[in-house]
Amino acid sequence: MTEADPSSPQRLPEDVMYVLLGHVGATASPPALATFLRVSRYFHKRLIPFLYISPTLTQANVSGFFDPLFDTDTIDDDEREHWWQGDPVDKKSAVARRLAMLGHVQCVIFEDYATEIMCNSAVSGFLAQGLDSPPMSWYGYTSSSRDDSSPARRLLFYGRAPTLVHLSHKYLGNLAFEALDDEDRRVQTFQSMLGPFGVLSIQQPADLRGLHRFYVPNYLAPICRRVEPFVLVINDYDNTVLSEILSPSQRGIAMRLRGSMDSRSIAQTDEVVEFLSEHMKLTREPLFYIIYNFSMDEAIYDHCNGKRVRNLILKRAFAAASQSPQKRIVRLEVIMQGPQSNAATVERMRYDIFELMKKG
Repeated sequence: MTEADPSSPQRLPEDVMYVLLGHVGATASPPALATFLRVSRYFHKRLIPFLYISPTLTQANVSGFFDPLFDTDTIDDDEREHWWQGDPVDKKSAVARRLAMLGHVQCVIFEDYATEIMCNSAVSGFLAQGLDSPPMSWYGYTSSSRDDSSPARRLLFYGRAPTLVHLSHKYLGNLAFEALDDEDRRVQTFQSMLGPFGVLSIQQPADLRGLHRFYVPNYLAPICRRVEPFVLVINDYDNTVLSEILSPSQRGIAMRLRGSMDSRSIAQTDEVVEFLSEHMKLTREPLFYIIYNFSMDEAIYDHCNGKRVRNLILKRAFAAASQSPQKRIVRLEVIMQGPQSNAATVERMRYDIFELMKKG
């Protein structure tokens, strides 16, 4: 309470509030957060990003996450005309509020194939609304103007960072043959999620048992070829068959090698060289790579000497691609096994590869 106005509660300092909200966002369940949002406009505006920034979608929660985009309800003409005005919290229809909230999504993780099917239904419902792109100020930009380069909103997730769509090892490992049906629908879904600067992230299943002959050429390759993700992130990489998903559109690739007691730096070098050289043959544009979790074989390399490994890989990759390092830009960073590689989440790898690309 303040002496000037005993009836007015004193607001906590902004930095303290963010600490509290950070704790709530990290520990509370989504239903609890959704209830907490109704406490006040202040909580609503600050908890929405925590609730939507990095959702993991499963068959159990995907309907609730996208609801009410599955319904036939549409935004009425009056709300459509004033779509730009006010805050997202002020939108009167549930459809408009949910579409505004989805702009906070920066990373979405698919745990099973059923989520992709439901997401396609949500994309169809979203496109049917025919809305323009929202004000950038809704998602933290200083400018209040909309993105005039894309006046018709085609992206389901319209936030500040390039959206990362992660397909987990469970997702890829349990794909069935019906997942190959309707490639056009699948491409439309991923196009709406990724956009022109999106990041496709995959976690290679540990037990392939021939699965790579199914999901790599028939499922992942068409997505990469037609959707053209700008950046590729690969977790637990251990098979060069993934070179089939390479495309000229991919300007940056970050991959974390699968670690094991049997890993040897010579074998890893051979696989990485083959993977990079195949990509280098597809385009003459500048390319950027980060390799995590490279094994430390002290009989071959100095302990933790990532620069020496990098130079060797680049030399061999240029030779395999029959190209000259003086005539094009290829940047590579190698992170050896250790704490930095262990902490390399898919979100961290996305951040690192974009930072490398900024350096040019």
